[in-house]
Amino acid sequence: MADTAAQPLAADASDAELQKKALHQIEFYFRDSNLPFDRFMWALHTKHPENWVPISTVASFKRMRPFHTRGLPWIVDALRKSEGLLEVDEAGENVRRKTEVLPPKGQLERSVYAKNFDTTEPAGLQAELEAFFAQYGNVNAVRMRRDIHKKFKGSVFCEFQHEEYAKAFLDQVPAPSFNGVKLLIMSKKDYCEMKIREKGLDPSTLKLEEAYTPAEYRGFNAFKQKALAEKKEKGLEDETKKLSGDLYFDYGKTRIKIQPDGTVDEKDAKWEPRSALKYTGAGEGQNLPSWNWAEVKRPLKDHFARLPYVKVAGGDSGFLGFSRTINDDDVELVKSKLPEIAGKEVTWSRPSEEEERKFQLERIAELAKQTIEKSNKPGRGGKAGGRGGGRGAGASGGRGRGGRGGGRGGRSGGSKSQAKGEVKDEAKGEVKGDVKDDIKTDAQEDIKADVKAEAKEDAKTKAKEAVKMETRVDVKMAEAREDVKPEVKVEATGEKRKADEEPSAAGPSKKAKPEES
Repeated sequence: MADTAAQPLAADASDAELQKKALHQIEFYFRDSNLPFDRFMWALHTKHPENWVPISTVASFKRMRPFHTRGLPWIVDALRKSEGLLEVDEAGENVRRKTEVLPPKGQLERSVYAKNFDTTEPAGLQAELEAFFAQYGNVNAVRMRRDIHKKFKGSVFCEFQHEEYAKAFLDQVPAPSFNGVKLLIMSKKDYCEMKIREKGLDPSTLKLEEAYTPAEYRGFNAFKQKALAEKKEKGLEDETKKLSGDLYFDYGKTRIKIQPDGTVDEKDAKWEPRSALKYTGAGEGQNLPSWNWAEVKRPLKDHFARLPYVKVAGGDSGFLGFSRTINDDDVELVKSKLPEIAGKEVTWSRPSEEEERKFQLERIAELAKQTIEKSNKPGRGGKAGGRGGGRGAGASGGRGRGGRGGGRGGRSGGSKSQAKGEVKDEAKGEVKGDVKDDIKTDAQEDIKADVKAEAKEDAKTKAKEAVKMETRVDVKMAEAREDVKPEVKVEATGEKRKADEEPSAAGPSKKAKPEES
């Protein structure tokens, strides 16, 4: 509610003027611009089947305090002077709108932005602002803009009752002044577009009324609440209709009807062409109940929006059913991702037309059976219970389960909420096994990857240390060589000199005497 502290009334205001102000304030509470966005007022408005609201309650609002001393009969008299919007009951106890509440339209066009008001927010400013804008035409609301700390920003949005009033205000030359201060004014639309451009956005791509909707509009919204309620009611009606009709289930893009005898008419059985692959050569493990088919699905989960349905054909062969047509690139991808099944290398190929037809019809018959079984569970309806919501290989993949089916109807009935609860429980139960398998497999793969990465990192670290050690040794050896070279050279020179000075083993050398003639 756009309800602020009560504003004092002028001492010299006439009784008629005061009643006009009181009426204007109460009419504000009931206008399209406020009522559907004020949770408390809307609760009062909708509490009575004929929308009567106690006048004593409205008269107790903060903005009505200045009129309390006049008494309730005085306020009732003021309300009886409303033209077109409000009416008072014969007892003078209640008030209501004369017309239906409608979503406000054209608010942006009939609203203006004005700036340069006193940010100190002197007492009585709200009332002064309303009186100021009322000079140019009837006003729906004046909204003082505030920051996150509730401090007045010195600017307002004024919503007039008609667009021509807003235009008259904007056409003023010179621009209007308030308390001697010239105002900066523009249409609210221009202001919104300016602020959007400042943020680097294109105004043409946004809905301006939603981008700059008053705070009270962004909170409670009776129109949205009503739309949600109607949507929910319609959804329940549709669900009831579905649950009371024939049994159906979804297979790929096709909704298939189940015949009264539990079969599916072959002409109703449709599937995506070339949406299956055949494999041969799988290990014996694929025929064991304990075989984890997540091993087949997991490698494909990043490449197909919906995991395939896997069906073992017996022996070493089987089929994968996809939700869409499989092209040659898809075939090659499957071959590369699944070279083995149950520990043995497999050969992938496209099934023949007859093989694919047989595979698809068997799958459709299986889903029809599952849908019927679900529809016959306690609290879900009779033999021809509600519509089945089963989803086959073409819809949900998984281990070939049928998804949600059933509904209520037939002979046994049952509550809708109970049926929905059971549907949800069964759906959870159906996928629980696959989810656990997938999680377990993914966890194992993650652990393997982590261990491998840790081992690789450890080996890398050890290799680095070995290289560092070898490098250190090489460096030390090189340094040592350089250090000993001078010493070795000196030693070698000394040894040579010494060897030259020492007599030979034959005795001291003597100089040859010259021969006598």
